[in-house]
Amino acid sequence: MIKKRKISRRQLLLLAILALLATALAGAHHGRFDYSELCAVCGRGRDVVDWQIPGTQRTYYSTLEERATSLSGVLENRQLVESHAHQWHFVRGHGNGSSLVFGAGHPISWSLQGPQMGAFMERMLQLTDRDTAMQWLNHLRNPLYSRLCQSMANACSHRTFTSRDEWESWLADYETEHSQMIPHDLPQ
Repeated sequence: MIKKRKISRRQLLLLAILALLATALAGAHHGRFDYSELCAVCGRGRDVVDWQIPGTQRTYYSTLEERATSLSGVLENRQLVESHAHQWHFVRGHGNGSSLVFGAGHPISWSLQGPQMGAFMERMLQLTDRDTAMQWLNHLRNPLYSRLCQSMANACSHRTFTSRDEWESWLADYETEHSQMIPHDLPQ
C-alpha cells in the first residue's frame, strides 16, 4: 500500500511564490520592447529597451545606449553640425506582442546610418566645398533621396576621382541612371 504524504502549508506557500515568480519573469520577458532610433540632425544612433507591462505600452523601465555612426563621426569631426539636442526618430522595433514595427526614421536610416556614409561625406568634402557637402547632407536626410544616396556611397567606395568635375559628373550620371530609386509618392 502507498502511503500518502500531506503537503504542508509552508511547502504550498513556497510553491505558490515560485509559480508567481516564474509567471512574473515570463511576463517581463514578454513585455520587452527593443527598438532603434536615429538623430536626423547628426546621424547618431540609439538602441533602446523598454520593459513594458505585457500587452500595453506602459513602460516601467528603459535602458538606452547611444552610438556613433560613420556619418556622425565625420559630421562631428568636421564640425558640419552644431551642438544640438538630438532629434530622435523611431526607426524599427519589435517585442511585447509586435513582430516588427517601422517608424518615421526608417526611410532615412539607410543614408544616415549606412556603413559607407561617413566615407561618402569625407569624399564629398575632399572633392567639393562645405556648401555642396551641406546640400548633400540635406539629401541624406530626405526620405526621397535616402536609398539613392546609400547606393551612391556604396557604388563610389571603390572608385577613384581626381577632380571635382569628374566627381560631380559621376554623381549626376548616377542619379540620372538610377532615378527609379527616388520614390515620387512620398511627401518631402
